[in-house]
Amino acid sequence: DFAVRYGVILLLYFIFELVTDFDRFRIDLAWPEKTYALLFIIFFFVNEWFYFTIFEWAWNGQTPGKRVLGLRVIKLDGTPPTWMEVVLRNFLRPIDTSGPFALVGIAFIFFHPLRQRPGDMVGQTVVVRERAIDWELLQHEAEGAAPTRLSPEEWELLHRFQQEQATLDPAARSKVAHQLRGVLAPKIPSNEEQTRQDDVAWLQEAAKRV
Repeated sequence: DFAVRYGVILLLYFIFELVTDFDRFRIDLAWPEKTYALLFIIFFFVNEWFYFTIFEWAWNGQTPGKRVLGLRVIKLDGTPPTWMEVVLRNFLRPIDTSGPFALVGIAFIFFHPLRQRPGDMVGQTVVVRERAIDWELLQHEAEGAAPTRLSPEEWELLHRFQQEQATLDPAARSKVAHQLRGVLAPKIPSNEEQTRQDDVAWLQEAAKRV
């Protein structure tokens, strides 16, 4: 993002010097030069204060840099940030990312449990790393089995449980597995042996078949 922001500014500055008879030591600039200089100052101001705000609001929590690195800003409840959260987190950016205060912002990112800098704490946001969905899992079906009709949300729940279950404590894993099986069991045919499996084993087998 730094490269994008200041790369554009340097490019505009070089164009300004090429197309005008600009002398930085002259005060009596011609009107075209004054107009370009004024537009350049306005662009610099917008770039400095609104670059992150505009992109994170328009791109659902991402800037060009975040998109390249697979990062996204979300609210603490997991929903996309509104313009208010984006404004709050970014208007505090110069305070906790510039000069000596940058050390405070960096310290918060390293030691805060949610890796929030002060701007994130005020805006109630957090930066997360996105994980791509393995769409091949959605195309897998058991040989000779009738197609299983699950909604996209049910597909996602089933296979995300397979990916994340190891991170859950046993009690939470059993509870989630029981609830998820209750939702999916009517839609996924099971033989007698599969029906006798515990919830976690049944979901593992179901994921292979759908």
